[in-house]
This record gives sequence, C-alpha cells and structure tokens, in this order.
Amino acid sequence: MSKIWLEEIEHMGINELRITIASRGIFFCVPKVTVSEFFPCNINLLPVTQKS
Repeated sequence: MSKIWLEEIEHMGINELRITIASRGIFFCVPKVTVSEFFPCNINLLPVTQKS
C-alpha cells in the first residue's frame, strides 16, 4: 500500500500532487484549501490511503 505522509505533501506543488496521484492512484487527505478543492476528504484522515 502506498502512503505519502503530510511532510512530503507539504513540499509538493499542485502539479506534483497531480503527477503523484496519476502515478500512484492515491487519495490525498490534507487540510489545505488548494488541495482539498481537488481532493475533498475528511481532514481527520491525514495519512493518505491508497485508492482501492
């Protein structure tokens, strides 16, 4: 299972997030407006989980 932690996400731009999602097929759950607009989720689920 692929997991990307918040520390890694914070250093990525939105383009990098898109590329990572495209290559890994994962959801990002982060309490940032710019990210949650694209990937809405419960901010209590901060560790990302792989899309099944």
